[in-house]
Amino acid sequence: FTPEGQALVRALIAHPIAVGEEEARRGFACNACAPGGREVVVQRGSTEACEALRAAGLEVREVETGEFLKSGGSVFCMKLAVPRS
Repeated sequence: FTPEGQALVRALIAHPIAVGEEEARRGFACNACAPGGREVVVQRGSTEACEALRAAGLEVREVETGEFLKSGGSVFCMKLAVPRS
């Protein structure tokens, strides 16, 4: 993110969790999914991001999405949003 973009994130998000460039690019750490509550599902191997999430009191579930990574997506792209009625 640009410095302006980073400032906007800090202004809008109470407790942002920073992710290093390596994990963001290689490990798709930012392509996580938080289905509800305190649980976060993230691609396996994003150790720094997982440590930061756990330190924030979240329960981290690491999954392997290696084949899906080849197409440019990961956990967030694999979810199915079902509308509640």
